[in-house]
Amino acid sequence: MNISRRSFLGAAGAAGAAIALPGCCCCSCCGGKAQVALQLYSIRTYIGGKKDKSGKELVKGKGLAQALKDVAAIGYKGVEFAGYYGHKPEELKAMLADAGLVVCGTHVANNMYGFDTKAGTFNPDVLKKTCEFELAYGNSLIICPGGGNIPPGATWSTGRGGEPCKPSQAIDDFTKMLVELYNKAAEVAKKEGCKIGLHNHTWEHGVKMLNGMGKGVKKFDAILGKPGCDENGKLCATPVPWDELFPVTDADGVKWYVVECERHEDTFDAIKPSFDFLKSKGRA
Repeated sequence: MNISRRSFLGAAGAAGAAIALPGCCCCSCCGGKAQVALQLYSIRTYIGGKKDKSGKELVKGKGLAQALKDVAAIGYKGVEFAGYYGHKPEELKAMLADAGLVVCGTHVANNMYGFDTKAGTFNPDVLKKTCEFELAYGNSLIICPGGGNIPPGATWSTGRGGEPCKPSQAIDDFTKMLVELYNKAAEVAKKEGCKIGLHNHTWEHGVKMLNGMGKGVKKFDAILGKPGCDENGKLCATPVPWDELFPVTDADGVKWYVVECERHEDTFDAIKPSFDFLKSKGRA
């Protein structure tokens, strides 16, 4: 994969639009018959538990092995990792097999690509080690969900009710550097048998939704098929046109629909109804 600065920004804009609202998103990877997978960040507390600042346990985690079995019981066919909870590749591979799941990707910080965005440097040896780890448990798609990709002047609120960044030479220079780093990394990953990707958010690269998709949203329950509401409970977000979207993804040969929910991370209150919604649409 070799991307230009223009195509990078175009792709970033499209990806940002997919997750412009807080909560739950459904993204896809192309090729073959589509199945539904879960980004395990969605149940991070369910897996690993939660402690307060003093170290006191607030929620006891189920552990990764049990969580994978529970995810499979819902009907999910695959998972994307977001952390490995201290497990080695051979352990991850065994857990996946035991649960009857396959891995369709992972999320890592861009330092796992070997990037230093402050210095503008790339260490290919770091990425080679990352690829080695991933391939050992059966994964070849390595995605960076931000983690240093935010340009100067951008913040969490950019594009989410806040004003987008004003154009600047600093942003142009940062974006050019980032494109060059990704191009170099993509070549190294390809030789190792892996692919890399970018999971963009609205506050990266100043993407701002202009169609009212999320304007005035105060309440959003992170469940696919349920749009956002204002503070009075009135629907105020433009619903995703699923019935128009799916024929396009079918024609495109989408392979995975990946559900990622950023609320209810200690329960299945979001991921089960989200799966059920996709199943009702013939996706599972």
